[in-house]
Amino acid sequence: MRSLVKALVPLAIAGATLASGTAASASISAADARGAGSGRLVEVGLVEVDSLQAAESGTVTPMNVVRGNCGKAWLWLSDAGRRKYKVRTGFELSGGRRAVAYSWRVQANGPRHWGKRHKWDGGLRLRKKWEGSRESNVPRGGNYSATVVAGAVALSNGRACAALPASDPARIT
Repeated sequence: MRSLVKALVPLAIAGATLASGTAASASISAADARGAGSGRLVEVGLVEVDSLQAAESGTVTPMNVVRGNCGKAWLWLSDAGRRKYKVRTGFELSGGRRAVAYSWRVQANGPRHWGKRHKWDGGLRLRKKWEGSRESNVPRGGNYSATVVAGAVALSNGRACAALPASDPARIT
């Protein structure tokens, strides 16, 4: 008998700003992440489906690449062997937007309440895309996950984009 796997996936939200329902930190303030005027931060909705096949069917968007009206954000977690993982994350702006700075936080979690925070931030010199990666050891093999918990991008026009939470699970051996 085939068992069904439950998966949580974000709903596409019309008018959403790039990439977390969480306030940004570090060099970009929470007010900057929300933006001034008509730009606003939105919560990401989740929908439960009966299988990963349903999540990947195109009717809903998988969680590791999240698109909004500012661009897209992504996160991939992979097994690097010998109780080590690699997390790769980033964003790409759309509509001619250019970034001058960013602040990005990823939380990795695993068995027995294990957790590790990875952070990136700095200037971007009018780039439209950024990607970062980190490798780290885990205390034991098992099922792990990583999530973009806070992300903000300061734009050249004085506005900002905030990250919708992208996440990815992986079996680390």
